[in-house]
This record gives sequence, C-alpha cells and structure tokens, in this order.
Amino acid sequence: MATILSNVINESLDGSSFNIRDNTTGWGETYAKSNITAAVIAISSPELEEDITLTMTSSQLFSFFTNDGLDITADELGIGAYFTDGYYEIKLTLTLDVAPNTDYYINKKGFLQEHKNRVIDMCEDLEYPVDDYSKHNDKIIAALLLESAQAAADKGDYTTFQYIINKVNAVFANYQLDELW
Repeated sequence: MATILSNVINESLDGSSFNIRDNTTGWGETYAKSNITAAVIAISSPELEEDITLTMTSSQLFSFFTNDGLDITADELGIGAYFTDGYYEIKLTLTLDVAPNTDYYINKKGFLQEHKNRVIDMCEDLEYPVDDYSKHNDKIIAALLLESAQAAADKGDYTTFQYIINKVNAVFANYQLDELW
C-alpha cells in the first residue's frame, strides 16, 4: 500500500485557532516520516488579504504527528485574534529526501465558529420538546443550513458554501445579535 497523505483539521470553539493532526495511512510504504526534510502549511481564503505560509519547525512537525496534533492560532499567523468565518483551503506540503521528493494534501474547511455561536444565542429560548415549530423555524433552519455549509466546504464546493452562508446571514439579519468578535 502506498503512503496516502492526509490530515484532520478542527477549528477551536472560540475561533481563535485550529488544530491540525496527521491522518496519513501507509507510513513507510512509499516513504517514512524520517524522510521529511521540510513541512509547509499554506492557507488561502477569500477572507484573507493574502495567502499565509507557515514553515513548520521540527517541534511543530513532531506535534503534528502526535494524537493531540498541532494548534495554530490566528494571532501567530498575524491575522488578528480570530479566524474570520469563511471558506479556507489549508495545504500541507512535505519535502522528502526520497522520491517523489514532495507530497501534499489540501484540506478544505468552513470555519464557522462565529456563525455557530450566533445560532446558539438565537436558540437560548428554545425548549425541548418544541411545541410550536413555526415560532422557531428560522432558528432550526439556520442550524441546518450551517451543517450544509460545512458539508459543502468539506467537499471543496466554495460556490455552494457561500450561497448557503448568504442564506444564514439573511436569517441572522432578523435578529438583534451582538458582535461576537
């Protein structure tokens, strides 16, 4: 079996960071971890003024390979305290001292923590069992739409992701919600 590079990315609950950890299968088949001479994370998003590149240190690479993974903050990337909600492509490129010399994996994600927190705020008065669904339709629809937006981002479908987020924002416009960050 060939080495198939993969990783898992999860946004933090407060939107200030994400965690990236290795999910590669077949280490040692095509190449081993010991063949890695450099690792670079490139982040692109319409939410960013310019793409960001982070060359991982050996300790960051070690963390990436642990079960806990590597936490990367918006602050250390120089984009502020939080990741702006939106569509992100995070590409991990490995440089190797054996053929094929480089390998990469692109993880497409929807960072939506601010939107999720807004849905939570909207649903504070929602009690189970729900007696009157018509009173709470927009809240339920917003939550379901966010799940659909996340699924679209995970598939790399930016157009659908943005279309759904626009619908969620239209629901939010009906509420007097405070800025979260």
